[in-house]
Amino acid sequence: MFHCHRSETELMRVLREAQAERFLCECAFFYDDVHRYCYVLGGSERLICFAVEDDFLLNGFVIGRLSDLRLAKPCGALFDRMCRECGLPGQLKPLQIDLSSWESVFCDLKRFGRMVIIENNAPGKDFFQMGYVTDVAQSYIVFRSVDADGVWTDHVMIAYDAITNVTFCDRYSATWQKYLSAHGQA
Repeated sequence: MFHCHRSETELMRVLREAQAERFLCECAFFYDDVHRYCYVLGGSERLICFAVEDDFLLNGFVIGRLSDLRLAKPCGALFDRMCRECGLPGQLKPLQIDLSSWESVFCDLKRFGRMVIIENNAPGKDFFQMGYVTDVAQSYIVFRSVDADGVWTDHVMIAYDAITNVTFCDRYSATWQKYLSAHGQA
């Protein structure tokens, strides 16, 4: 596992520069061995929002806890140039999401009406929920979740402190949303 030797201040400097200059950033979280290549869209003292690069395409957005971030560095110059030539930075649009807390994030995501993926990737607490935010409270959300067989579970309560990240507008959840809507199940 890669260990970051940068200080938190250095991480913040890289994140701020990546957002301002729209360069591709390599990021990794403590709970995940996989490094993500992404564009930093914004952040707060607690949360950070990325547009995710996947095979030279933008593939949705991830909001995660800043405290879980262990690595943030500019990706290699060639890869960044390739993504620029593919037009990825020009496809970035500002998100109207308040990143000050999970509560504000989920209020905005509920308003969008998009299917989202909520995860807790911490060791021993692994979970994956996909569906719709139906209610937002001060310390938890109420969620309508769908499983891989298309079976819905209503009124799933998920505490904010159990969430490591939320993904939305990605190809996976968008495909599910499209399929379920087309069959009157969304």
